[in-house]
Amino acid sequence: MTKKFRFEPDTNGIFAASNGEGVRGILDQRAQDARKQILALAPKKRSFFDYRRNIKTEKARRVGRGYEAAVFVDSPGWHLPEYGSADTPATAPIRRGVRLAKLDFRED
Repeated sequence: MTKKFRFEPDTNGIFAASNGEGVRGILDQRAQDARKQILALAPKKRSFFDYRRNIKTEKARRVGRGYEAAVFVDSPGWHLPEYGSADTPATAPIRRGVRLAKLDFRED
């Protein structure tokens, strides 16, 4: 006769696995991937509000019960290539770069 067993998933285990330190490293890497994609699409002109130099990532940090990492452009002219103007066509390097890195884009 074979022994029978019953599997009961540990709901706390799923939370622990999805919010552990390993996730933090993955989020940091994904933010760097998005930064690389944005750099590839960013304006090439060096004088364009230091746009390329100001594409930055923020290390993953605890937010509520999980982690969050961020990519941002700390340039006063970030909106020009993103949304365009009378003289600058909209190329959306931030939105496109984040999506090319296979991440969700959220505008706050």
